[in-house]
Amino acid sequence: MDVIFLSNNPVNSKVIQAEDDNHIYDVSTERMPESRDVYSTTTVRRPSGKVVALWEWSAHNRYQDRITYLGDVHTLSEWLAKESPFSRTRLVVPANGTKYSWKQKGFSIGSSTKLELRQLESGRAVASAGHVHTGSGSERESRIKITLQPEAASAVDVVVLSFMIFEVVRRERGEAKNWGAFWVGAGAVSIGSSI
Repeated sequence: MDVIFLSNNPVNSKVIQAEDDNHIYDVSTERMPESRDVYSTTTVRRPSGKVVALWEWSAHNRYQDRITYLGDVHTLSEWLAKESPFSRTRLVVPANGTKYSWKQKGFSIGSSTKLELRQLESGRAVASAGHVHTGSGSERESRIKITLQPEAASAVDVVVLSFMIFEVVRRERGEAKNWGAFWVGAGAVSIGSSI
C-alpha cells in the first residue's frame, strides 16, 4: 500500500492511497493565537470529517506537545519516544502493543534521506518513506510517499501520524531535504525546540 501526501508539507496536505487515488486523510494546521499554551493544532481527519488525531504544538517546549489518538492523550515525548537519549530513532507503540521504530537512513544534511519503520520484535522494515517527483520542468513537484508492507496496512493511522511528527522534527533540525517553512494561514509557523 502506498500513501501519498499531495503537498510537500506534511502538516497541511490531502493524503491519498496511491493505488486507486482514494482520499484517506485531510491534514491541516491552524495557529491558535488566543491560546497561551498551544501555538498551533494539527488535525488529521478522514474525508467524512471524523477526527483521527490531534497534535497540539506547545508554545513553550516541544516536550509538552500533546498527541490525541483514539481518545488517549499523551505528550509527544511519550507517544513518539526516543530509543535512547542521543538516538535519532523514535519508538511508537499503537494500541495493539506492537512496537515500531522510525529510523532515518543516511545522516547528511540536505541529502535525500529515506525513513524506515521497523517492527522491533522481528527487525523487519514494515514501511518506508521518501520523496517522489511528479511532472517535469517548471511543473515538477515533490511529494511525500509512504510505502507500507501488508502487515502494516492495518496500522496506517499510526504510521501516517508518527511519520508526520518524525518528519517535522527532522525538518526542524535541518535533517530533511526540500524544507521550507510550514505555511499556516497567512504566515509561517515558527518551530519551537525539538524533542
